[in-house]
Amino acid sequence: KFYWMSPTQVRWRPFEFWPANTAVNIDAAGTKSSFRTGDSLVATADDATHQMTITRNGVVQKTFPMSMGMVSGGHQTPNGTYYVLEKFATVVMDSSTYGVPVNSAQGY
Repeated sequence: KFYWMSPTQVRWRPFEFWPANTAVNIDAAGTKSSFRTGDSLVATADDATHQMTITRNGVVQKTFPMSMGMVSGGHQTPNGTYYVLEKFATVVMDSSTYGVPVNSAQGY
């Protein structure tokens, strides 16, 4: 599946996750790339318990508390599969990240 991020940048991912440590070779009309996937790293969020569990190659590494957004006002996180496409040293995740000011009645 392809996603154009800008006129010169495209992101591509397969429909299913690649197994851990898989060699991947891509040839798109002569533009080639090769890489190898790393460990299987999965984060599972449980809305009922508000816990996130991190597993590496099927072994639990860490479990920690988390929020799933506010149910009131329709700001809860929808169920589904999400993909990590970027990595940051730190990131603030509050209501302002999607346009609701932190100091508003629906902010957090």
